[in-house]
Amino acid sequence: MGETKINYDSEADVLCVSFGRSEHVTGVELADNIMLRLDTARLPAQPRARSD
Repeated sequence: MGETKINYDSEADVLCVSFGRSEHVTGVELADNIMLRLDTARLPAQPRARSD
């Protein structure tokens, strides 16, 4: 895991916690006003659908 950085923007009321940098990112809304950004380059491979 990379260096942890914590930034708060009081004007926008946004807290950002970062565990490293990536160019391959996607966002998932977990709840109202809570967004999780994931490094898609480090996600495990998705299982393939079975073709029975």
